[in-house]
Amino acid sequence: MAIRSAESLAAWRDLGAGKMAIVDFYDRAGRRYLVLRRTSRHPLVTERQRQVIAYRAYCQTLATIAEELEVSVPTIANELSAGLRQLGLEYDTELPRVFGMGLKLLASRGDKVRPLSMSRLRRAVESAPFAPPPGIQAVRSAHRGKPAVLVSFPVPKVDWSGSLTAAEKDVANDILAGLPNEAIGKKRGSSVRTVVNQVASIFKKVGAHSRLELCLVVYAGRTPPAASGPRRAGRTGPASRRRRRL
Repeated sequence: MAIRSAESLAAWRDLGAGKMAIVDFYDRAGRRYLVLRRTSRHPLVTERQRQVIAYRAYCQTLATIAEELEVSVPTIANELSAGLRQLGLEYDTELPRVFGMGLKLLASRGDKVRPLSMSRLRRAVESAPFAPPPGIQAVRSAHRGKPAVLVSFPVPKVDWSGSLTAAEKDVANDILAGLPNEAIGKKRGSSVRTVVNQVASIFKKVGAHSRLELCLVVYAGRTPPAASGPRRAGRTGPASRRRRRL
């Protein structure tokens, strides 16, 4: 049964607010489908978990998020893992498939790479970080006998692998499947050092700096943000020095 446009947008807002669980997602005929279920009247995640997920969807490092929320990196890692689990996701690299088309502060693939203003991102995270994707639709459905909402929206066809060698394409697909470097090396009969070099080459050619950014390019056709600008005034300490990408 089709849902009115206003209800479709409400379903997307509730997903971004952590009020709906993701029970399945898949691509078909140029559209991405999310099977959502409301399991409670209350948010499934805490406010901090919602913020961590939003920052991570914008490809912010765990160290940067820790600095923004003024907690330790291990705390952010734990909050991220718990929040993803509550929403029905296993890895943070799944975030671009779910929210990538709604990242309103990022450019489309091929546009000029610009730094992501942390002040703008901070305001977005505090309110509504994910805009409804263009062409969003929703229908009432069922999943394993329980009521659900099937949300779908168009996704671009991205030619992201044209510059990669055959070996790099295989490694990139293993990355997208969630395999770590050690597992990729074992699968391919290569050393971890070889895999590390191939991953670095893939990132350089695609314009990504991390697995999360690679997923953002592949699954949403979005341009990863450039390095962030100045930090908040007065921020000091260990967190402010840990700017490496995780």
